[in-house]
Amino acid sequence: MTLYELTDEFLNLVSMLEEDPEEADETAIHDTISMILLDIDEKAEGYGKVLKQLQADAAMLKEEKLRIAKKQATIESNIERLRGALLHAMLITGRNKIKTPLFSFSTSTRWKAFLDVPEDEIPEQFQKVTIKADTKGIEDWLKKGNAAECEWAHLEQVDSLTIR
Repeated sequence: MTLYELTDEFLNLVSMLEEDPEEADETAIHDTISMILLDIDEKAEGYGKVLKQLQADAAMLKEEKLRIAKKQATIESNIERLRGALLHAMLITGRNKIKTPLFSFSTSTRWKAFLDVPEDEIPEQFQKVTIKADTKGIEDWLKKGNAAECEWAHLEQVDSLTIR
């Protein structure tokens, strides 16, 4: 049986006891509930093993992602270095265009802005702002008794599972 089926059967038995306790065979129902609880314990053990494996897989993938990101950064750095070297050679030799059987290369001049001051000192019209909610700070503020006056956030109790 699945965990869902076991839970459903458990709820059905409990409801039978609550609805008609005189007609229900309490001993049989309690024995069945005990068996269901043991089955749920076994399922929980299995879930724990699967969760540990998935956590290990996620950690391994996170490490692999970092390794690949470093490799990507190295390759991108090599690309920029090679482009820079070719641009430098073309500018030094005065060649604005090079055409080969496989590729065509050309240089161009354009304007690019460089900052002479820290980013926070430039006019606001040229600043990009990213807003991210401080949910932990909001939670702490609401817990201090500000929930009644707050229309843009609320506290909810959420259940969580701890596995040791």
